Amino acid sequence: PPPWRIGPLHPLSLILHRSIKIPLPPGELAHQMLRALSVDPELSKGAVHRSFSCTNDTLEIHYAATSARMLRVAVNGVLESVRLCVRVAGELSADVLDME
Repeated sequence: PPPWRIGPLHPLSLILHRSIKIPLPPGELAHQMLRALSVDPELSKGAVHRSFSCTNDTLEIHYAATSARMLRVAVNGVLESVRLCVRVAGELSADVLDME
């Protein structure tokens, strides 16, 4: 897991880490989604850290959080945003619709 430190009172040993890999159709969609999603700041800055990366046609979202609840809330929020991005991309391209 990435060596993040969240908040001044939370030692690294208390941090929960989670990575999500979302496979996407070949092309630029993973990079476009990375750019679209990364502009929104994490709402719980002191308790959650989020970063994005792309590997081939896979969008990767990496999380570190101070509690399971904060991790769940943050992951649910970003998955709603991912769903919206896929829906919009699907309206603009038939390739995305073939994945659903």
